[in-house]
Amino acid sequence: MIKGQYELAFGHFKLALLKKENSKNAIERALPLAWLLGQYKDGLSLLSRILDEETDIRKKVLLNTAFQVRLNNFLRSQQQMRSLKMLFQGELPKEAAIMGSYTSLMNDDVKLAYTHANNACRKNDGLNCWFLFQNLIWEDLAKTMRRDEHTYSDNEVTLSLLKEKAEVAPITETLLIDQKDIEELDGVEVQLLGKEKAAALKKVTIVQH
Repeated sequence: MIKGQYELAFGHFKLALLKKENSKNAIERALPLAWLLGQYKDGLSLLSRILDEETDIRKKVLLNTAFQVRLNNFLRSQQQMRSLKMLFQGELPKEAAIMGSYTSLMNDDVKLAYTHANNACRKNDGLNCWFLFQNLIWEDLAKTMRRDEHTYSDNEVTLSLLKEKAEVAPITETLLIDQKDIEELDGVEVQLLGKEKAAALKKVTIVQH
């Protein structure tokens, strides 16, 4: 994979698997390449060839579910989420909770999506914390996600416009009260307070005598 030649490397590993279809070495190196290159069907095929008992079944199902999500197989993904819940004894890792919230939303199961999102948010996933907040605003976020209309209708503000460099002009403020006037008023107040204190002390001295 010199200089990011992922396609070339992926092709070499696929050729190696033609000679030895269950080569663990080739499969383990080809799997991340399948993900990077978006070859999700190939990823599922490669994953199905791992049959040894040393592989953690939980990680295998988790990766399989990730490929299913990328292929938009949301019903299959949700079925596998139930298997993952049992395999992880009810406490799903953050990656699984993230997939669970998205998959549940795509299957219109907002209640289950909320459960997964709450789990992911507790594990410091910012996007799902945002989803929990949006769930308080939108009546049905799953339907909102499927709307075809533009989320922002102002055509004058474009991505290219936001990227352009612009001159920053300072804001001109209207001068309502001059700072010098404030300082003078503060000085007068201090002087008045000084005179009042002096008068009070004089009265106290007269009374004592």
